[in-house]
Formats: sequence, C-alpha cells, structure tokens
Amino acid sequence: LLIYREIHNGQPHKEVATILEALGSIHYKSSNKRAAIACYEEALRIRVTLQGADHPETDSIRNILKELNSWCSLQ
Repeated sequence: LLIYREIHNGQPHKEVATILEALGSIHYKSSNKRAAIACYEEALRIRVTLQGADHPETDSIRNILKELNSWCSLQ
C-alpha cells in the first residue's frame, strides 16, 4: 500500500482504493471489524473523489460499510 501511495505521489488512485478494499476484507475475515471499517472508509473517499458518489463501485463500498457499522453497533 505504501509503495502504491508513493508511486502515485500520495494522490487518490484507483489501485490504492482497490488495495484498501482488499485489506478491509482481510480485516473483516480476521474479525477486526474496526480496522476493516477504517480501510473501507478510506477506499470510499478515494472512489468518491475519482468516480463520483453514484458509481457502482462507490455504492458497493458504501453498502459494505453500512453492514459493518450495523454489526459493530450491535456489539
């Protein structure tokens, strides 16, 4: 992730968002929901910046975050 951020000079880039989504998935599967949320939130910010709020990939991340936030609020 750090290498991709350096390659893109810290600018939002689709590859960085994709890596953050993968990390979010790994954290989720490892029961580290809070870390998963942090990864997905950053990925969402990047996707909104690059693709807009109504893009299907942006909507997908938003739905994942809703599920995670709902799960965390139950605990």
